[in-house]
Amino acid sequence: MDNGEIIQTNNQENAACPSGLCAERITVFYANANYPDTPIIKLAITAFKKGDFMEEPVYPCGAYRQVLVESENRSKILMHILMAGKNRIDIVDSASDLLLRKFNYKDLA
Repeated sequence: MDNGEIIQTNNQENAACPSGLCAERITVFYANANYPDTPIIKLAITAFKKGDFMEEPVYPCGAYRQVLVESENRSKILMHILMAGKNRIDIVDSASDLLLRKFNYKDLA
């Protein structure tokens, strides 16, 4: 975060689907609840399988991409997002780069 705080979360799974929540949304919601005036400036997304990093990067779902865009819009600061796997790391300079033709606050008017 912009204040140097590092937040770590994980998926919260639940047998009664879709009651669980992805780590990415938990991270943003926790940050916004506990540091409402502090922008998220970098976000790293990784996944493990059988105790080891996945070979290829994993990417956030559409719902999370929307949450990222709205968080970035509120803070007015671009959020750098790293999606890491053992073979490579993909980086985007803004949440908007992950979600083309996004829904935003202007659509509510």
